[in-house]
Amino acid sequence: MNRLPELLPDATPGSDGATPLANAYRIMDHLTDGYLAVEQGGPHVIFGWGNTCVDEPVTAYLVEDTLPSQRETSCDGVVIDPYVPLPPKEATGFADPLEGMASFDTEIQSIPEYYYWDGETPSGVGCTFGGDCCIRAIRRGRGFHAHGLRPHPWIRREREG
Repeated sequence: MNRLPELLPDATPGSDGATPLANAYRIMDHLTDGYLAVEQGGPHVIFGWGNTCVDEPVTAYLVEDTLPSQRETSCDGVVIDPYVPLPPKEATGFADPLEGMASFDTEIQSIPEYYYWDGETPSGVGCTFGGDCCIRAIRRGRGFHAHGLRPHPWIRREREG
């Protein structure tokens, strides 16, 4: 019986508790024809997420029976997304109106109605303080329109203040 070479994709220590990298090295110690691809900070499953450093050798092995050129490949990855601070409690906390609009855009991008939007079916979400935000396709990508949004009570207090 012919043995096939083993190809192990794994992530760096601390980023995948389910399959620690130390275990991949233990397996590699027992393989005469084993290959390891490690993504720095990768998730539990590193193949098929668009990192060509991982995807190309795994696909070449599965589709073309081509082995990697080296026994261990280390790939860059994303350890964590950039930190996005909460918006300031008061509108005066923004440096300028553009920073306020960028914060609004960040909030819209993170709501489930937009994040999971199919890009075609019009959708929307209501604002806790009144009004709504319509999400619809436009000629060049995605767009949204805030309609009838009422200012947060602290904005009213600032105006009356």
